[in-house]
Amino acid sequence: MAFGNQLVQVHIALRERLDELRNDPSGGVRGSDLRSHCLSFCAAVVEHHTADAELLSRATTVPEL
Repeated sequence: MAFGNQLVQVHIALRERLDELRNDPSGGVRGSDLRSHCLSFCAAVVEHHTADAELLSRATTVPEL
């Protein structure tokens, strides 16, 4: 549940930053900050899902897991 709440808060913060970028298209530092944050978050999600897939794969080949 805690991760779900954290995920909601991250989405709220990203939406707020996107609204700021829409109001100031030049973006400046905020634009690069948002891009960096999005790339980092996406990389973490991919890593997490890859680990999940590996664990599920092991579970099918090693029943005692």
